[in-house]
Amino acid sequence: MTLVSFSCRICGAFVSRPNRSTSGGYCSNKCVAHIRHACSISRNRFAAMCTSLDPVDSKINLAPDCSAIDELPVLTQEALWTFLLRIANTCCTARQAECIRLHFGEGLTQREIAGKIGLNQSSVAHSLYGIKLTSNRERDARHQGKYYGGAIRSIRKQLLNKSKQEQLQALLTSAGVLAVGPALNPAPPDPEVQRKDEP
Repeated sequence: MTLVSFSCRICGAFVSRPNRSTSGGYCSNKCVAHIRHACSISRNRFAAMCTSLDPVDSKINLAPDCSAIDELPVLTQEALWTFLLRIANTCCTARQAECIRLHFGEGLTQREIAGKIGLNQSSVAHSLYGIKLTSNRERDARHQGKYYGGAIRSIRKQLLNKSKQEQLQALLTSAGVLAVGPALNPAPPDPEVQRKDEP
């Protein structure tokens, strides 16, 4: 069996492992720095889903582009997480808020959360992302394929509130980064209005 030596991509620890179990270049899945890094990625993914440009009624993108949020200073990322978590605590049920905190804040999987709070995995998924109606009854035809409920959907609806948008805009502007929310990017100027303003 061939041993491969490498430095952990997170904490820098030098380890030797069999070629087939290099764990993607990490020293251990239990590495404290690795877990902290994974939680940071998870929080940014949560922020990207909440501030997505997709319509609120559409399916939530499970692999959003986090690049704009990843480039924020660490303190701003933490402030954004705290801001969204505070919204979750006000607009979501206690179970939904707890699922968000455990899944995105502590990096637990849906299965781990289910075991911890006494639910099944599908209930955790529904608490986070909502449920898709698939009824074949004729009276429910207009609802087929739509997603309802879910903590992230509730937070996104809250972010449509003007005061919440202004708070998020101020938070991101203070870091010198353009906002990434649904209605936060400034609309392009109307050429007609621009011509009227010209002397």
